[in-house]
Amino acid sequence: MTRKTWLILTFLTVFTAASVGNMAAAQWGRVVRSQPVQPAQQRTQQAAQQTAAAVPAKAPPMTSGKALLALFDSRSKSLKNATGNHLMRRISMFDSVPDKNLQIAFVIDGTDSMGMELDSVKEVLLTLVTLAKDKQSANRDIAFSLVVYRDTGAEKLGGEILVPTTEFTADHEKFRETVGAIKPVSGVPYFEESVDLGVYRALDELEWVVDDNTERWIILIGDAPPYPEGMNDGKGARRSHPTQTLLDMAREKSVKINPIICSSGFLEDNTAVQKQLKATYEKLLPKTRDFFNVLSKGTDGNALIDLSDPQVVEELAKCLNAPQEIAIAKILPSEVESRRVNWNRFNGDMPPVRVAVVTDGALTDNNADVFVPICETLKKIPNIDLVDMETTFQFVSMKNRDMSELDADWCITASRNGSRIHLSLASQNDDTLTFTETFSRTLTANTVQQMLGSLLDQLVETDPESDLGLVYRKSKEHLDFTSSWSDEVRVCRMISQAILKMEIALVYANDGEQPDEVRAALNDAVKYLNASLKIEPENPYVHSLLANCYYNQTSASELVSDSDRTESIALNKDSALFNLVTKHAKLAFDNRSKCKEDFVRQEVEGDYYLFSGQYDQAIQSYTELIEDYPKHQNRDALLRAHWALAGIYAGDWGAESIRNLKQSRDHIVEIFAIDLKSQQGQYFVKTLEYSEDDGTRHPNIAMNHSHLFSYDDN
Repeated sequence: MTRKTWLILTFLTVFTAASVGNMAAAQWGRVVRSQPVQPAQQRTQQAAQQTAAAVPAKAPPMTSGKALLALFDSRSKSLKNATGNHLMRRISMFDSVPDKNLQIAFVIDGTDSMGMELDSVKEVLLTLVTLAKDKQSANRDIAFSLVVYRDTGAEKLGGEILVPTTEFTADHEKFRETVGAIKPVSGVPYFEESVDLGVYRALDELEWVVDDNTERWIILIGDAPPYPEGMNDGKGARRSHPTQTLLDMAREKSVKINPIICSSGFLEDNTAVQKQLKATYEKLLPKTRDFFNVLSKGTDGNALIDLSDPQVVEELAKCLNAPQEIAIAKILPSEVESRRVNWNRFNGDMPPVRVAVVTDGALTDNNADVFVPICETLKKIPNIDLVDMETTFQFVSMKNRDMSELDADWCITASRNGSRIHLSLASQNDDTLTFTETFSRTLTANTVQQMLGSLLDQLVETDPESDLGLVYRKSKEHLDFTSSWSDEVRVCRMISQAILKMEIALVYANDGEQPDEVRAALNDAVKYLNASLKIEPENPYVHSLLANCYYNQTSASELVSDSDRTESIALNKDSALFNLVTKHAKLAFDNRSKCKEDFVRQEVEGDYYLFSGQYDQAIQSYTELIEDYPKHQNRDALLRAHWALAGIYAGDWGAESIRNLKQSRDHIVEIFAIDLKSQQGQYFVKTLEYSEDDGTRHPNIAMNHSHLFSYDDN
C-alpha cells in the first residue's frame, strides 16, 4: 500500500502504512466529495448501478501549485527524487516548526513560459493563507511576502523585478490581493531569467525578523536558470549576482531556500514555437537543476521538488491522493506509562511471558488447523506475548533452526501427520521443563485446544511458580478449551486455513513489495471461508471473516467471485466490493445469536453498526466489549475495540458528525498502554512517530475510510 488502515473486523486488524503499492493506489486514489452518509441499503443500490470498469482519464500535468500544496499539506511524505535529493518532509511544513513564528517569501518566475504554472500557484497560495489561519495562535504568527522576477528585457513590461511590498504580512486578505495582481510578461531576451536578482532582492529588501523564535523561508518557483556568472552581452542579458553572494546573504539571515523546478505548460503543447521552447528548456535543465540544488543544499532548505523528474511527479501524485488527515494533541510517554501501570495492576503486575508457536516444518494449509487454534487460545491468556507472525513465518521456513532467534521464554512446537498430532512445550531457559502431548484418534473441533490445556496443566504440576505457570493459573478459571468457531471439525479446519492465509497476507503486506502474494493469500482465504459456508451457511464468525477479507481486497486489482454469484467483481471498484463487505457483516449480525462467545457477538454487532452508519450503537457495542474484558480476557478483541473507537471518534468511516478528538486520542493511548508492539500499536507508532522517550512527533492520523461512505459522481 502504500499505507493502511482503520481495519477493525474480526481477525486481520491492520494493513500498515508500508503495505502494497497497487493496493493503495486503487483505494486512496479516489477523489471523494463531502456528502451525508447514506444508509447501507441505499449505498448498496447506488454502488450496484455503477459500471464495472471505466477508462481512466488522462491525468492533468503536475503543476508547481500542486507541488506547493503538497509541501504544506499534512499528507506529505519523506521522499527523494531520482538523484537522491531530499524531496520533502513527512509532515506539513507548517507543522515542522510548530513552536516558532514563520516568515515565508514566495519568489516566483513571472515570465510567459510560466503562464499555466502561475495560475496554479496563485490558486494554491490563496489556499495556503487559509490553511495558515488554522496554524496561527496568540503566540505564533505566520506571515507572507511576495517577489516576482522576470527577465532583463522586461523592464518596459512592468519591471524586471516586482516587489509589491517589503513587509511580511499576517493579514491574509491583504496577501490575497497581492497574489491576485500577478500577471505573466514576456521572458525576453533569452530563456534564462533574472532568478538571481529575484532571490537577491528578496534577501536584501524584505523585512526579515532575525531572532531565534522565527523560522525564515524562501519558496523559489521557476523553470529556468540565471545567466552564467559574469555574463553581460551589452544588449541587456546579464548576470546580476554570483551564487555565492546569494548563499552568504541567506546564511547570514538564516533564510532557508526551498526550490520548486517547474516542468512548464509548454511541455503539453505541440506547436512549432512550443516545441522549440521545450527543446531549449530541456537543454538548460541541467543548469536549472544545479542552481536550484546549490541554493537548497547551501541554505539547509527543507525541500527541493523537481517536477521534471517523473519519479517525483509520481510520488507527489500519491501524496495528493492520500486520505485527508486530522490532527490530535501530542501524546506524552508519561500518559502512556500511567495507563500502563493501571493495566499491569489489573493483570496482577505480572511481566509479559513471551511465547513462540512454531511447526516442525514449513507453515502450510496442512498444519494450519493445529497452529492457528493454539495461537488463538493463547491470545485469551493475559500477560502472554506471542512472537509475531512475520518472525514465526520466517523461522519455520529456515532449514537450520536456532530457537534462540525467536527471542522467546517458551516455545510450543506442533506437528501433524494425518490424524496424528504431536505437541511439545519447552522452556527456553530451563532444559528440564519440557512437556509433550500426542493424539492419534478421531479429531474433534476441540482436540488441539484440549491438548494445549493438558500441556499447561503438566507445567503447573511440575513448576507452578514458573512465569508461564503463574499467568496460566491466574487465568485458568476463565479459559474455555473449546473452539470459538464451530462444533464441526471440517468448518474449524477451513477457518484455521483461512486465518493462516490472512495472517500471511498481512506479513506480505507489511513487506510492501509483494502485492501478488497478498492478493493470492486473500483469495485463498475467501475460498476456504466460502467452502465452510456450504457446511454452515449461517456461521456468524465465517461471515465476519469474509467481510474482513473483502474489505482488505477493496484496495486490490484482482478478480474474485462471491460464493453465490456467477460473475466476477472488479476489485478496483471499491463500491462494488464494499457491497460484499456490508452483505457479510449483515449476515454475521443476523446470526449473532449463534456466536459461541459474547465478545465475538459484541464485535459482530459493532462492525455491522459501523458499516451501516449507526455510530452510537457501534460505540455502545465496542464499549461493552471493553468493559467486559474481565470476563472474556481476550486482549486482541480489546485492542480491536479501542482501534474501532479511535477511528470513529476521529471522524473516519463517515462519522464526522460525532468527531471527538479527545476521545480518539484516549483510545490510542489505551492501545499504547496495553500493547505497544501489537498491530494496532505499531500502526500508530509509525503514523504518529511515537517514541517512549519523546512521545508523538507527527500530529496527524489519516481518514482512510471516508471513500467507502461517499462516492464521487464520476
